[in-house]
Amino acid sequence: IASLLVALLVLTSCSGRTERDGVERNALTSVTCDALMSSSKRRRAILTSNGLSNEGIRQEFVRLVKLRTDPGKARVVYVPDALVADGYTFSKALVDEFRRSLRGTGVVASNVASVELASSTKEEVQVALEGADVVYVECGNTFFLHYHMVQKDFKALLDPLLDQGVVYVGSSAGSIAAGKTASIATWKGWDDPTVVPKIPYEGLAVLGDKSFFPHYNPQWKSLVESKRPTLDHEVITLTDNQCYSSDESGERLRG
Repeated sequence: IASLLVALLVLTSCSGRTERDGVERNALTSVTCDALMSSSKRRRAILTSNGLSNEGIRQEFVRLVKLRTDPGKARVVYVPDALVADGYTFSKALVDEFRRSLRGTGVVASNVASVELASSTKEEVQVALEGADVVYVECGNTFFLHYHMVQKDFKALLDPLLDQGVVYVGSSAGSIAAGKTASIATWKGWDDPTVVPKIPYEGLAVLGDKSFFPHYNPQWKSLVESKRPTLDHEVITLTDNQCYSSDESGERLRG
């Protein structure tokens, strides 16, 4: 009973804390609150095949961002590696194109930063992620993206942010990499695995024991049905018009 009362007191203390309010807590309360809250809160994420490609997905993106902060104040970190592996050049023009895709969401272009994992050190990636409200991981070659995520220990850098309410957005490769396993990328054979050395396919597990199969349509039904039993967890299929969304209230497939 005593331990239950302590937990209730701690949770009461936690409930008065707003995100990014700058209020300091003593070290013991902070650690205890964070541990209890992160164990009970679902992470905020939106997994897609084509990013913010339709109004429904865009509205869901805005809704999740608003759970974190005012969209006009939101700091977005863009990770373009998968797209770069597909032949695009990491440049201001590429990032500006992404900024344009956010028009109408309330996100301010000047609040969008980028970090290329392949050309950055782990320390540089960590600095780039500091203060992020949204981490957007682009489409392209999943193997290249996953390899450089592992090389830069991206999961270890990302997990604390997600547990603090930062929103993860995945587009195609970014959605596959967010799963428990990135081996889903081998199923269709669209991505070239030889662009990087082969490593285990452990994913970010953004939403725990779930993996994601983007660009799903009836053509892939038999493939998915034959491959699903080879894994020990759920595989969620996403059509080009759908998104899988998660927040404190639950998880849902939209579209």
